[in-house]
Amino acid sequence: MFLYGKFLIIASGILVFCIVIEGRRARRNTDTLYLVHILFRHGERTPQRSYPKDIYGNETYPPYGYGELTNKGKLRMYDIGTSLRKRYGKFFGNIYNHSKIEARSSAFARTRMSCELVMASMFQPTESEEWNPELKWQPTLCDYVPAEEDYVLLSERNCNVLPLKRAEIEKDRIIGVFANYKEFFEYLSNHSGMEITTPADVTPLYDILRCQNEMGMRLPNWTHSVFPDPMANLSILDWDYFVKTNDLKRLAGGILLKTIVDRTNEKILHNPEYEDKKVYIYSGHDSNIAPILSILNIYDSKIMPYGETIMIEVHRINKKFIVKVYLQDSDAWSPRYMPLPDCTKNCTLYKFIKSYEKFFGTKEMCLH
Repeated sequence: MFLYGKFLIIASGILVFCIVIEGRRARRNTDTLYLVHILFRHGERTPQRSYPKDIYGNETYPPYGYGELTNKGKLRMYDIGTSLRKRYGKFFGNIYNHSKIEARSSAFARTRMSCELVMASMFQPTESEEWNPELKWQPTLCDYVPAEEDYVLLSERNCNVLPLKRAEIEKDRIIGVFANYKEFFEYLSNHSGMEITTPADVTPLYDILRCQNEMGMRLPNWTHSVFPDPMANLSILDWDYFVKTNDLKRLAGGILLKTIVDRTNEKILHNPEYEDKKVYIYSGHDSNIAPILSILNIYDSKIMPYGETIMIEVHRINKKFIVKVYLQDSDAWSPRYMPLPDCTKNCTLYKFIKSYEKFFGTKEMCLH
């Protein structure tokens, strides 16, 4: 009993030591932080479409509608804002100030709502900002541009990404890469009414079933042998094609990454438009998350979870600007530090740019 008690004391001491060390690390991160870019995927949503033999083909998903945030998705994004406030609250302060905080969303309702929910949680009104004692909320700005003009967060649809991805898949289809899936594709085609011949055809069907399943809707019997696997595995393969070549990475994620770097440089150069900025928030899609992770060479083939969040922190340490990347799955307690294979320890902004500038994209690339 004495030995057991002694062990508990030692174990408790180790735990306290670890907590203290982690707390010091967190304070150091806050003390040296210069600028942070936060990119996240929207929360859970309803299906964006139906399929020909969908037993819920007449469903309109009230009160949400097609492709809109569910209550679960709204809560997830609010919780992400709470997590971000705990991590960065000391850095950006308690009072919302648009000159310090800039938020941008794609033009879709689900991303705009996600942005508003994160901001509502991050910037709950202080006593001086409270304008309605019954409503712990204050208006914040989430900017967006029309979908057809968005080359930063909607490059997937505006920069020839999907045709390029399809071309890569078609090359592999012709040489028989998917031959082993012939019967599987035929099974899905027969039961869904869709023409399915490649992984790219599986993804939209899988997405519909996934959303319905998450909403507690009973899936048809034919799905039991194929959902979630192997459909999920084929959808993951489809995402791998999305970032397969340097051209795809450049068009799908390079414009956003260059925007992040340009905004950082403008702040460092004391451009009056950028000098006061502390936080940039980007409310986007899985089609934003996967390319950025792939460019940084930390992409782990998977279907991006709702609320997946990338934090690109810029620290000023000993007169140098150091880049640190963190990734937070929406169900995790805290973000994970992601060492960059192409920009090792003490990745300065200069080294960061040199490591990834070959992937930088521009709007002009999308216009050709």
